[in-house]
Amino acid sequence: RINNKGDIAWVRYNFYVSPWRSTVMLYREGQLLELTDGTAQPQNCDLNDALQIVWAEVYEDGHVVKMWDGGEIQTITDGVSPRVNNDGDISFFRWNDLSQKWDPWLYAGGKYFQLPDLGLSGASSDINDRSEVAWRTFNPVTGDTGIVMLRRIAPPADMNHDCHVDFRDFGQFQKCFTGVDGAPEGGLLGDCTRADLDGDGDVDIDDFEAFLSAVTGPGEMVADCEP
Repeated sequence: RINNKGDIAWVRYNFYVSPWRSTVMLYREGQLLELTDGTAQPQNCDLNDALQIVWAEVYEDGHVVKMWDGGEIQTITDGVSPRVNNDGDISFFRWNDLSQKWDPWLYAGGKYFQLPDLGLSGASSDINDRSEVAWRTFNPVTGDTGIVMLRRIAPPADMNHDCHVDFRDFGQFQKCFTGVDGAPEGGLLGDCTRADLDGDGDVDIDDFEAFLSAVTGPGEMVADCEP
């Protein structure tokens, strides 16, 4: 895995010993570092731009998710296949003994959240800086697979999902402005769908008036919103 600063993390395996062992490695600024001591079985590492590195370790009685941060290693939770965003939020899977499947979970803001149970087992996931999670599901009986996304829904006019409606949101709103007769063929795309506050397919003066009525400024948060 590589971050936007050019740091690289990976797992180096040693199959010449029994049981096999592995080590989390880091390449940074021309230096090669071993982050673990080679006595365990770390797997599936990931890193962010803050140089926090996560991985899962295998033990006889289960799996745990660990994080390397500033030279210190801490255990986050039980689970496998962790992915970390630039805020240190982590998506991962936990084994469910009752249903005999891997359930998707999110660790964000120091809290644990079980993601929606679709009756399917999870395989791999990823997480962005909005703490939105996408993961692959599969049915172990039929072999069918699918992709699921947990998406954050921001309040109306909050274009950047920070629970404020201010000039930063207005800058994005402006870029989406079409006027009453300027709706693009095929409909609005991407975040511009959020600028269509009255849901009529364009971004015009009616949407601008709705935007103004939603403005909070940078010092006040939208009610019942968590950034």
